[in-house]
Amino acid sequence: MCSHDETQVTRQKLLDGEHPFESSALLAMCQLVSNGGSAFDALESVDAYWPPLGAQTHHVCDVCGAPNDACSVSVCESLRGYFNLLFGTYSTARVLEPLMREFGAGSTPEASTAVFFQELAFETLARCRASLSSELVALVIPNTNAHRGWSLNGTIWPRALARSGIPVLSDLAPPTRRPRRGLLEPGLYADTGVPCDAPVLLVDDFWTTGATMGTVALSLRRRGARKVVGCTLGRQLRPDSPGGRQLYLQLSSA
Repeated sequence: MCSHDETQVTRQKLLDGEHPFESSALLAMCQLVSNGGSAFDALESVDAYWPPLGAQTHHVCDVCGAPNDACSVSVCESLRGYFNLLFGTYSTARVLEPLMREFGAGSTPEASTAVFFQELAFETLARCRASLSSELVALVIPNTNAHRGWSLNGTIWPRALARSGIPVLSDLAPPTRRPRRGLLEPGLYADTGVPCDAPVLLVDDFWTTGATMGTVALSLRRRGARKVVGCTLGRQLRPDSPGGRQLYLQLSSA
């Protein structure tokens, strides 16, 4: 665990948009999981685990979990009533994303970063399972970032879903381009092949503005899915918004 002084320095760096962790520290955290530890506990060891349950007493969006002044209002209004997001932990752009880059740049998807993300995906699914229908089918959002190497969505999520016993639909064809930030463009995705009236678990690595997951969710709704639940490893918490900053401080001091 971090000392009190180390924790204070980490919090301030995150609030200032700086990188609080050396790459070696993040990789050491991953090694804890490779040695049999919990991914959530590993994040907690560097004061970077902020579970969504800790935000229940705060004013957060019922669709995406962000503070009300920090969510993409147009996206969430379009999804309200048939979609909600479940996720493993709040994060900032300086915590999980550097590890995702390490994972994508690795020479093999079996390194310690891969073990960390595989456990994080499995633990996230286990924590969310009580909120999920036993009849649901999963759909993995394809990687749309050509600069990444190994894809978390293509490698980690299928393994975690299989381990959890959740059936996965055939692969969703990637669109010709990513949805524009903060906009829903359901026409970008071809027929998803989802059985009519089926509840769907839609999985992705991260929720930032919700454009990608929201676009797929809206496409699913138009094709007959009665309920869509999103599940991501992290939900970005932006400390540059007043609500995001306040929630981050409250979660990190809990």
